[in-house]
Amino acid sequence: MDRSVSNLLSTSKNVTNKGTTEENPFILSLKDKEEFSKLHAYGFHCVPHIGVYGEMYSPCLPMVLISLPVYKSLIARQLPNSITELLFPDCMSVATKRAITVQPRPANVGTPLLNSSPERKTCCGQCCASLCYVLTIPCHLINCLLHKSFQLDQSQETDSSQMSHLPVKRYASGGRGPESPPPKDVTDFVLDDSTELFIIFHPHPEESPCQKFICENTDEFNLMYHAWLYRDAPYEQSYSMTLQLQMGVFEAKGVKPVHQDLKDAGISFGRLEERTVCIHDCRFSPENAMMQKTHKMDLITFFSVAKQQNQKVVAYHVVCATEEIEQKLRELLPSSNTLGKLFESLGKHKEFSDVLATVQRMILPLADVPNFN
Repeated sequence: MDRSVSNLLSTSKNVTNKGTTEENPFILSLKDKEEFSKLHAYGFHCVPHIGVYGEMYSPCLPMVLISLPVYKSLIARQLPNSITELLFPDCMSVATKRAITVQPRPANVGTPLLNSSPERKTCCGQCCASLCYVLTIPCHLINCLLHKSFQLDQSQETDSSQMSHLPVKRYASGGRGPESPPPKDVTDFVLDDSTELFIIFHPHPEESPCQKFICENTDEFNLMYHAWLYRDAPYEQSYSMTLQLQMGVFEAKGVKPVHQDLKDAGISFGRLEERTVCIHDCRFSPENAMMQKTHKMDLITFFSVAKQQNQKVVAYHVVCATEEIEQKLRELLPSSNTLGKLFESLGKHKEFSDVLATVQRMILPLADVPNFN
């Protein structure tokens, strides 16, 4: 395994459960290696939350919370095109788009090697299967998205007896083309302090009647940006602040838009729209960033995006749609003390395969950053 990747996977989670009610959360700050900031007496992490409005707001506090540094030279490899084009259009050159397009796997590459080992799970068919042996990571933990970050030197002999000695080349797709090596100059990795990036796993939102008078839905939940937007707000009833925040949901699975016909209600899908974010009398309001479950998936996933002046926040949300999948996630967390162990635990359950692919796509490119760990 490449040493920089190995170092990244061996990163230990933060030894804390502050900011969540979970007994064994996986909380890790890859951005500054420090604890997450919290909203004073409220105790919430200063990240986008989800929750349900009833008589009071009930947040679904994180089971997994990972913060990532943002480098524009990597962002096109980490995020969906729909978000990169919106927030980082300068990173989406024609060369970049061509480089991050996954090409079909040659018919004679990797298949015999996959079938030769009963411990390897069937690959999606878009990655170089022999690569999984070189990195000594199970194939189901590499999958097709990792093909965008790594390529095997096919000029070498690829029989299984020599796999452990084959060189691995890592290639950048940030506009340099698929054949070019990644930059190693530190100046190519300038930290973007105006953007925050998170991965957040949430427990199952409890069902509660929608607070709109004309609605009888009981399967809605809301995005809440108060803890991110008002991170310096005092815990005082006299404090009041109202701001307009551009927000939207992208690449959603398991949820759909709701209340789009009302003013300042229902979060938009596939675009950014302004919504009011207000804090008053030590309360968060209004209920205006809701979405509705489709009841077709065990896991709900989506990216949330928000902008306030020059500050941006992007989060990949994984929401347990059922109590059963929440319990399964809760059972695998105690043994997940490092990033690699978290990947391994998620990879053991087919329900998390798509989620794992997205999480890996967001995290593993950081191994290209010189001296990251």
